[in-house]
Amino acid sequence: MAQTKHLTLTGGVVATVGLETNGARIEVLNRGADDVWFTTDKTTPVADGDDVHICPGNSAVEVSDETSGENSTVKLLCATTQKVSVRAA
Repeated sequence: MAQTKHLTLTGGVVATVGLETNGARIEVLNRGADDVWFTTDKTTPVADGDDVHICPGNSAVEVSDETSGENSTVKLLCATTQKVSVRAA
C-alpha cells in the first residue's frame, strides 16, 4: 500500500519522516527551488555528503528503501524552508 507524507522543511534542520512500510521504493518530491539532501538508512544527511541522496529543486527522485527489517525512515535536509512530499510504494 502506498503511503505519502507532506511536510515543510525548516532551513538547516533535519526532518525525519516515518512510513509504515518496509522494503519499498521511496520517492522524494521537492516542491521548492533548492536542493534537498536525504537518506533512507536512518543516518543523518549532510549537504554534499557521501552516501546521501540529492533531490534537485522542483523535481522528484526515487530510491530503494535502505531501512532493514523495520518501518521506513527518511531523513531530509535543505538549506532553506521549503515543501516536500515523501512517498513509499
